[in-house]
Amino acid sequence: MKSFIFSITLFWSYLFFSICGLLGITYEGSSSSPIYTLGILVLAFISLVLVFTGDGLKLLFKNVLFTLLIPCFMLVDFLIEQNHTSIDITRYFIFYIALCMPSAFIGTYIARKGGVNYICKWLDLLMIVISLALLLSLPQIILNSSFENMIGGMSYQQTSYLSALSFGINLCGILFGERYKRFSFMNNFFVKLFCIILLFIQIMTCILSGGRGGFVLLFLTALLLMFFKYKANRMLIVIPTVLIAVILSISLFQKSLLSDVFETRSERTFNFVSESGLETHSRGDVWKSASKFIDENGFFGAGIFSYYSEFDKKYSQPYAHNLFLELLCQGGIVYCTFWVVLILLVMAKLPKVLKNQDNMMLLPLALFPIVYLMFTGSYLEQHFFWFVMAFVFNYKFEKTQMSSIIAHS
Repeated sequence: MKSFIFSITLFWSYLFFSICGLLGITYEGSSSSPIYTLGILVLAFISLVLVFTGDGLKLLFKNVLFTLLIPCFMLVDFLIEQNHTSIDITRYFIFYIALCMPSAFIGTYIARKGGVNYICKWLDLLMIVISLALLLSLPQIILNSSFENMIGGMSYQQTSYLSALSFGINLCGILFGERYKRFSFMNNFFVKLFCIILLFIQIMTCILSGGRGGFVLLFLTALLLMFFKYKANRMLIVIPTVLIAVILSISLFQKSLLSDVFETRSERTFNFVSESGLETHSRGDVWKSASKFIDENGFFGAGIFSYYSEFDKKYSQPYAHNLFLELLCQGGIVYCTFWVVLILLVMAKLPKVLKNQDNMMLLPLALFPIVYLMFTGSYLEQHFFWFVMAFVFNYKFEKTQMSSIIAHS
C-alpha cells in the first residue's frame, strides 16, 4: 500500500496528464478544473501520514536534514518574506510544501527501507500507462504545429522530458529487471517484446515533440545505463551498435510520408549549434538577466521566495532556468554554497549507491532533475530533485556492500 501511494505521489504530475491524454482530454489549467491541484494536495497529505506511521517517525528523525532542518528553514524564510505582497511567494512556498517536501520525506523513508526496489514494480506499470498515452498522442504531436498541448495539455518540453523519463525506466527494466521486484507478468516474453517496441515509441515522441533537453536526457540515460550494464570493455561494441540503430531509424522515418513533419520537429530537437555559437534560443538572454540580477542583489540575494516575483517583474521570466543561477539569485553566495556542497556530496555518493544494481532504477530518476534543472524549471517545483537528494544523502550501505566499495576504491 505504501509503495503504491509513494509511487503515485512521485509521478502524479506525469500520470495525470497521461490519463488525460488516454481519455482524449486537454487539461487547460486550474482555472478550468482544480482536480490536478487537489490531487497533489491529497496525495501529499496521504504520503506524509503513511511516512509517519509505524517506524517511519523514528527513521525520519534519525535523518533530519531533509525532514526537519530544511523545512524549518524554508518556513522561517517564508514568514520573514511576508512583507512582500506578491502571490508568487505563497505559490512557490506551496509548491515546496505540496511537491518537494513530501518527495524528500519519501526519499528519506525509502532510503532507510533498503532502496529504490521498494517502489520499482509500480514504476513498471506507470511507465506502461505513460507510454500508451504517448502512443495515442503521437498523431496530435505530429499535427500540432504550435508545440503546445501535446499530451493531455502538456507543452512540448514536458512531453519531451516525459518521453525520455519513460524511456529510461523502460530501458532500466529491460537491462536490469532481474535485479528488482517486478510483477510476474513483466517477465512474460510478449510483455518484454512490447516493452522493446515501446522504446522506439518513446524515442520518436521525444524527438517529434521538439524538446532538446529531453533528447539530451534520453541520450545520457541510454549511455549510462548501458555503461553500468556492459562496463567499459564492451562499450566499444555497444555504442556504435546503438548509434547505427538510431541513424537507421531516423533515416527510415525521414523517407516515410511524415518526412516533412519529422524534418521540422527534429530540426529544433537537434539544433544545438548555430553560426553564432551554442544555440540556446531565449535561455542565453535569461541567463544574462540572471547574472545582472545577482550583481544587483549582493551577497545574500533577493530571498528564496520573493526572488520569483522580483525576477519576473524585472525580466518577465518566472525564474533563471538554471539551478545554480537560481540559487545565487535567491540567497547569494552563502545559500548557493550550501547547496553546491550538498549536491557534490550526493553526486560523489551516487555511483557507490548504484554499485548495488538493485538501485539501478535510481539512475533515470536522478538524471531527470540533473538535466531538467540546467535548462528548464525551478528546483522548488521539481520534486524528483528533492526525492533523489534525500534518498542518496540518507542511503545506508550494508556492511558487505561497504566492504566491497572500499575494496574497489
